[in-house]
Amino acid sequence: MAAAHSYRAIADAVRAEGYNCFSRRCYTSQETRRAIFRQAALQVQGLNC
Repeated sequence: MAAAHSYRAIADAVRAEGYNCFSRRCYTSQETRRAIFRQAALQVQGLNC
């Protein structure tokens, strides 16, 4: 779950940079990654497995 959200955030960063990922590094901030993992943890806790 967290990986899917992380890759989506990276793809958003690539789009925001105009797909210029060869001469610029496209990444997510540490704050964004923390928020993604918190959100994923809450989603996993809400599953009834």
